[in-house]
Amino acid sequence: LDRRWSPLPQPHNKSGGKNIRYQYVLYEDIETTYFTSSTSKLPKDTLCWILKSKGSAKGERELFLRARVVHDDEYGNDNENENDNGDRRVLIRYPKGSTYHVKRSNLIPVLERSTHPNNQRQQHIVIVMPETNDYRRAAVVHTCENESFLEIGCSYGPTVDRMRKVLTEIGHVTPLMTLETKTSPLKEEEEEEENDNGNNTTMKTQPGESSPSPVHKSKEDPPQSTTAGSSSTSSSASLPQTSAAAAPTTPTSTSTTPVYSLGIDKSEECIDIANHRYPQSLFSLEDALTQKGITKLRSLCQQTLVNGYPSVVAIDINGTRELPAVLQCITHQMQPGTDVTLGDNWELPRLLIVKSRTLYADIQKRYQLGLQC
Repeated sequence: LDRRWSPLPQPHNKSGGKNIRYQYVLYEDIETTYFTSSTSKLPKDTLCWILKSKGSAKGERELFLRARVVHDDEYGNDNENENDNGDRRVLIRYPKGSTYHVKRSNLIPVLERSTHPNNQRQQHIVIVMPETNDYRRAAVVHTCENESFLEIGCSYGPTVDRMRKVLTEIGHVTPLMTLETKTSPLKEEEEEEENDNGNNTTMKTQPGESSPSPVHKSKEDPPQSTTAGSSSTSSSASLPQTSAAAAPTTPTSTSTTPVYSLGIDKSEECIDIANHRYPQSLFSLEDALTQKGITKLRSLCQQTLVNGYPSVVAIDINGTRELPAVLQCITHQMQPGTDVTLGDNWELPRLLIVKSRTLYADIQKRYQLGLQC
């Protein structure tokens, strides 16, 4: 094998007694790699983010809310929905139980950790992209309930603060299978109502839940559950201003309360600005490229993150950084030192999100040559 195509970083064999291998995937290939089947249907209970139906002035479509798939059918592909252009509709359930038929093109499936042993999403994954907007959106979309987030190269802190909101303020959606083990099968009452896109949509409520309030008059946004409003922030990863009923209190940067989101950077100026702009989020001056620095970082994660380690690690050490430095940073995350014990007081992140033009181009070339990533 040409030395230019030496193996990409992987954990040591039998890390923590397990043979863990990461799959490297390009950002735009996530859906075709992990969600597209022969019928192109989304399985029941698939966690998704809903996109607003109309994009910003820059053409970027904002994230709306989390939801789970109830069932994926061909609803809407009839003469009554001529404007759908063949885009089928999927019945989804919002955090408080309200259900809607949403266009499939308005759904982004989430790489949620699956408990099924044959599910590919059980794998450890590295997502690679060249652009900041995709990097931030991937972090928001694919970090899930009860997970903790670390950003290496947080700069002025916007991604870390978004993740704080995602993990503490945006409603989570319990899998239907979990609900069914706690209660009797759901009985749903249907009500035809006009949604924000101007199409007839079936809205349902669970027993004991008050009927959802009327949908917005605006025809620019997808249907909204009773749990949230929407934000007018202009960003591909902007978030609705919502609050989950059981959301934990978010500490300030000086608090010792465990946090869900942590950002580090080796620039003192960046950390000072981040602390000033986002006082509710936690930032620290650290260097993740040296052995001493990464050891200190693991200790910091054990002291500050809710799980004692990051479930999702996002890496942005300058998108044009030379490939060796990017690979070194990834290696440090996959091969922790002797200061921690895998399976005891430390776990490898299930997801690495890496913004790097050099690594992106490298993986593109590997795929073109038929090399395994």
